[in-house]
Amino acid sequence: MKVLVLFGGARYELAVAGTQTVLELKERVAAEAKVPAEELELQCRQQALCDELSLAEQGVENRDRLTCARRRHCGATSPCRSDADESETSRPPFRASASMAQRIRRLTTDQEIGSSNLPGGILFDPRR
Repeated sequence: MKVLVLFGGARYELAVAGTQTVLELKERVAAEAKVPAEELELQCRQQALCDELSLAEQGVENRDRLTCARRRHCGATSPCRSDADESETSRPPFRASASMAQRIRRLTTDQEIGSSNLPGGILFDPRR
């Protein structure tokens, strides 16, 4: 599979195996960027990746975009998440902006939408 790694304004398109560990990928990026691998942190979908686990085990797929940044603190490898940590690292719920919320309210209360009959005689009222 191929992944795109973004680091410091540079883009690295790399062919990798799903069985490859994150640390192995970091070593390749470090060699290209000429920085120590232990100073790098890889993220996929805004979640830090664990160095010891494979890319596939962490949900990295073909053509995914990974971001790479220098760690603020050097030392230990990226921490692996356990099931107990999942609640702490999960994303916060989506919150619509005020203008988006107004548009949604307007759509659901707009008289132009009204009620619609769906196939099978089902009545759909978007205001409910």
